[in-house]
Amino acid sequence: MKDIQQYVITIEQAKRLKELGVEQNSLYFWFQDTQHPIAMLIPYNQRFEEGFLREYLYSAFTSQELGELISEIHYFPWKQQILRKPTGDLHTTFHEIYEINEFIPDDVDIYNEAQARAEFLIHLLTKDKE
Repeated sequence: MKDIQQYVITIEQAKRLKELGVEQNSLYFWFQDTQHPIAMLIPYNQRFEEGFLREYLYSAFTSQELGELISEIHYFPWKQQILRKPTGDLHTTFHEIYEINEFIPDDVDIYNEAQARAEFLIHLLTKDKE
């Protein structure tokens, strides 16, 4: 089994999304407090609902979780059609379909689909505030 970190957003993105008011509800969480500068990725635990160290927890969203969040606030006209590349092959990722590169700052490295979607969600949540 691959390391789950390959499928979730970074701690920095998680903190930014929490700061922007995104509901903290995911399968995995980043935990980082003032005594532990290195963030740890941990699975959801029901104790989080009781306020157990809640201020130090940040949702480590997967690409699927982010897809659901994005679709709640942004309409995609292409959702109703099959998308094909000029070669006839199907597009394989959200990143590729939406040409999300224009929304990703030059100083941000993207290593997986979840990270690309997180940057797009951050863009959607901040575009009207700039």
